[in-house]
Amino acid sequence: MTLAGDCGWALLRGVGIAFAAVLAGSGARALIASSLRRAARVAWAVHLAPLLTPVLLVGYAYSRFSLSLIREPALNQALYTALVWLRLTPVATLALYFAPTPIAPEALHCHRLLRPGGRRTLWSAIGLWLRGSGRAAGVAFAAVFLLAFGEFEMASLMGIRTWTVALFDAQIGGLALGASLRLALPALACQAALVLLVLALLAFAPHRARNARSGRRRLAPVARAAVWACLGVAVLVGTLIPAIVVFRGTIQGIRLIGEVFTLLREVGASAAFALVGAGAAYLAAGAALRFVRRAARRRRALVLPFALCVPGLVGSLLVGLILLAVFQFPAVRPLYDTP
Repeated sequence: MTLAGDCGWALLRGVGIAFAAVLAGSGARALIASSLRRAARVAWAVHLAPLLTPVLLVGYAYSRFSLSLIREPALNQALYTALVWLRLTPVATLALYFAPTPIAPEALHCHRLLRPGGRRTLWSAIGLWLRGSGRAAGVAFAAVFLLAFGEFEMASLMGIRTWTVALFDAQIGGLALGASLRLALPALACQAALVLLVLALLAFAPHRARNARSGRRRLAPVARAAVWACLGVAVLVGTLIPAIVVFRGTIQGIRLIGEVFTLLREVGASAAFALVGAGAAYLAAGAALRFVRRAARRRRALVLPFALCVPGLVGSLLVGLILLAVFQFPAVRPLYDTP
C-alpha cells in the first residue's frame, strides 16, 4: 500500500486552495483595512464565522448531499474543495493583515526612482516583491496549504479519498503503528519542506512593525460590493446552512443530553479540555509575542512563534499518530488516557 498518489492529488488541491485563498484574502484585507471601525468589526465577524464553525458540523451537514453525488466524484471533489477554501480563506486574511512589512512604501518609491526612467525590470520587481509584501503572501500561502493538505475530518464525513482518510482507514484496519508512520513519510516530507521554506523566509528577511491600517487604500464601490457579496456567500455556505441542518432538532437533542448522563459527562469533559487548551494557547501566544518584541532587532525573532504553530499546521491526524507512538515508550505510558 502506498499513499504517494493520494499525496500527489492532495498536493495539487492544496496548492489551488492556498492560491485562491491568498487572492480572496487580499480582497478581504483591503476591505477591512479601508473600512470604518464599526464596518470593519462586522466584516471580521462575518469573515471569521466559517473558520470558527466546527469542521465536524460542516462535514456532517453536507454529508448527505455529498452522498447524492456518489456517481459524480468530480462534483463531490469540487464541493469539498470549495468548502475547504471558504473555511481557510480567513487564515490567509489574518496572515496578510497582521504580517509585518519588511519594506516601507517610501523605500518602494525610492527603488522606482533609482531605476533608469523610473522603470523596473521584471526580475527586479519580483525580487522586491519577495522581500516586501510577498513575504506575507508566502506565509499566508503556506499556512493555508498545510491546513488544506492535512485536512481529515470533513473529507472523512464527505467520503472524499485523501491520504489522511486512507491512512486513518489503514490504521483502524489493523495496520501496525510503525507501518502507518512509514506510509505518512511522503506527506511529512511535503509538509516539512514547506515549513523549512517559510522558516527560512522568516529568518533571513528583515521586518519592521507596522499598523495594518496605515497603508490602506480605498476600494472602488464595485469592488467593495463584490467582496461583501463573497463574504455573505461564505458565511451562508460555511456557517448558516450547516447550523440550520444540524440544529434542526436542537430542543430534542438538549433533552436527550439531560437524560443520558454519560453523554452529559462527555460534553463536560470536552468543555474542560477546550478551556484548558484555549488558556494554554493564550499564554503560549502571549509569551511568543513578548519574545518577538524583546528580540525585534533580531531577524530570526519570528522563527520561534512560527515553530510553535507547526503542530497545528501539520494536521490532527499526524499529530495523533506521533503522540500515539510517543506513548509506547515505558516512561510515558502511564500518562496515556489521562488529561
